[in-house]
Amino acid sequence: MAHGFVVFDVETPNSKQNRICQIGYVRYSTDSYQPTTESNSLLINPEAPFDEICCGIHGIHPVDILAKPTFAEIWEDGLGALFSDSVLVAHNALFDLSVLSKTLDHYGIAMPDVEYIDTLQLSRSFYPSLPDHRLPTVVNYLGYDLGRHHDAASDAEGAFNIMMETFRRFGQQALCPQLYHSATIGKKAGMDDLIRLVENIADDHRVTFDEAWQLLNWLRCNGSCLPQALNRELSAQLFDVLLDGVVDQDEEQALLASFCKILHPSQTIKQIDYQDRQFGLTGDFLHGLKPEIAEYINSQGGIVKTGVSKKTNYVVIGSYGSDRFGHGTYGTKVEKAIELQGQGVDIKVISEDDLFD
Repeated sequence: MAHGFVVFDVETPNSKQNRICQIGYVRYSTDSYQPTTESNSLLINPEAPFDEICCGIHGIHPVDILAKPTFAEIWEDGLGALFSDSVLVAHNALFDLSVLSKTLDHYGIAMPDVEYIDTLQLSRSFYPSLPDHRLPTVVNYLGYDLGRHHDAASDAEGAFNIMMETFRRFGQQALCPQLYHSATIGKKAGMDDLIRLVENIADDHRVTFDEAWQLLNWLRCNGSCLPQALNRELSAQLFDVLLDGVVDQDEEQALLASFCKILHPSQTIKQIDYQDRQFGLTGDFLHGLKPEIAEYINSQGGIVKTGVSKKTNYVVIGSYGSDRFGHGTYGTKVEKAIELQGQGVDIKVISEDDLFD
């Protein structure tokens, strides 16, 4: 049973995002009749190299952490007990929790299952009219001073203010923890995770430098689990955008177009060539069960196969509940089709609607 909230933020030394060089937190304890608040910020020796861009973002350099403890030391010295006994809160919480779990995994420390609240999700739910839901935007809107963005202590305090102010305005409904399973430690991310990350970035139809940099770092860590052509092309695009330190309007629009293709993989085509063409079916269909859809395609001269290969011409996504292909899961057939497209195979991903237009 959690005995309060720990609102925290981590800063990382490099793009691998599996070490922590600073952690800031605000502990809000409900143990006593009168709630108490405690803040802390710790510099940490990550025992890992620093990237120049990361140093530029948070302002921490190797010389700053030489005499500092490792994360394993501060975890064993009380931070672990504090985090294990609290609801964890962060802005874009899955990022901070992922870095935390990977760091602990490096030191062979088991991360407990914890409850968490994401103030990014909370902000989107309760302040939908904001132009974006980045931490500085929400904090300023609520009337607070963030301090220095990307200082772990300032960012933790900013997320704390979002949580508390939203609680004051909307009551208990603002504080609905979710469960973060320790089984996610060491888990390789894939297309589903990329979809969620891209969806978060594209939510406000903007792409900031920080968001592009975070996505490129994520690809460096997890790109091997994606269709390689997609990983290669998106990584190259992000690298070119970030090279001059600015995301200009044309680059932003190009990135958003790439994100749209990831979130909505089906393409609209004017006419389907059925004769002797091979089809793969995935998802649930509005016009009948898969055998009925297969029978229709066969009646038009097409051939329905159970798998997807280089010989496949079309992968058809069922329109019933098809939004999930842009909101959390691709399905192996769509993912295979995208991989083959990257290899130069002429395979089209289409919607059920294209069959019955």
